[in-house]
Amino acid sequence: MNCFTRLEALIDTGSADAVEEARALLKHLAAGSRATFDAADEFLIELMTLAFLVEAGLEAFHNPARRLARLRLSRLKLLLPEPPSFPKLAIFAIGCPSQRRPRPKGTMAIDKRVNA
Repeated sequence: MNCFTRLEALIDTGSADAVEEARALLKHLAAGSRATFDAADEFLIELMTLAFLVEAGLEAFHNPARRLARLRLSRLKLLLPEPPSFPKLAIFAIGCPSQRRPRPKGTMAIDKRVNA
């Protein structure tokens, strides 16, 4: 699961445990520049505010707080570089050596690249 997908799921949860998990995820991501650190800090503040509103039972403020947290997360996404995209691999010929059939000459042994 992508880190940003997990952070969006934590916004939907909105609990104190979600804040701690988000802090742990962001510790590794925001180690780059000062702007990234500030954006991660602002996101955590919005997530803590959301957690407070959820635990206090103030349902009228849940959606605006979630919207603010998502805005802060989108700012963080813009500041952080995209993870590299790796080609998908399809694994073939897995199993015990005694169960493998001989491959035709000129084919790849373990993996073949699959178009994304």
